[in-house]
Amino acid sequence: MGISAKDISADLKPEGSLRDIYVENTELSDWKTFLEGIQNRKESFGYAIAGTEKWQSDIPSVEELFRKYKKETPGIVRFQIANATAMCHFFVEEEIEINIDPRELESDDDLEALLAFLRWLGELLNRDVLLCHENWKEEGICTYDHKNRQLRLCEQSSAGNVGYAPPSPDFSVRERK
Repeated sequence: MGISAKDISADLKPEGSLRDIYVENTELSDWKTFLEGIQNRKESFGYAIAGTEKWQSDIPSVEELFRKYKKETPGIVRFQIANATAMCHFFVEEEIEINIDPRELESDDDLEALLAFLRWLGELLNRDVLLCHENWKEEGICTYDHKNRQLRLCEQSSAGNVGYAPPSPDFSVRERK
C-alpha cells in the first residue's frame, strides 16, 4: 500500500527549515543518470555557481561539477517539482542531496508531485530515496523502497513524533494503516 499527500502534509508544514531528499551510496554514473533524467523532464531546469544569480541551461559534466566544488565555489542544479524549486548541490559523489522549501508546496497536488518525484528518482537510479527534515536523516518523513517499488512512511513520520530511522539502504519504514 502506498502513501498520499495527506500522509506527509504534517511533516511538510513550513517551520523555517528546508526538507532534504537523499539518495545514498551513489557514484558518478548515478549522478550522470540523475542529471540526464532531470534535463529530460518537462519542468524548468538550470545550473548556477553557488552565490550567483546567473542561471544557465547548459550544465557541465558531472566530473567538472565535482572538480569545481573541490577547487572553487560549488555548482547548484535547480529544477522544479510542481511549484517548488528543488536545489541539488554537489557535496560528495557518494550521496545525492536535494533541498526543497516546504513553503513552496502549497497544495495536495504539489505534495503528490513530490511523491511522484521520489518514485521517479528511485526508479531512475534503482535505489532507495529518503525525504527528511533538513540535515536530519534520523527524522525521516518517507522513503521510496526500490526493492518493493513503493513509498512508505518512516516510523517517526508525522509532526511531533520524532524517532530514529536508520540510514539507507534499509530505511526503517512502516506501512500506512
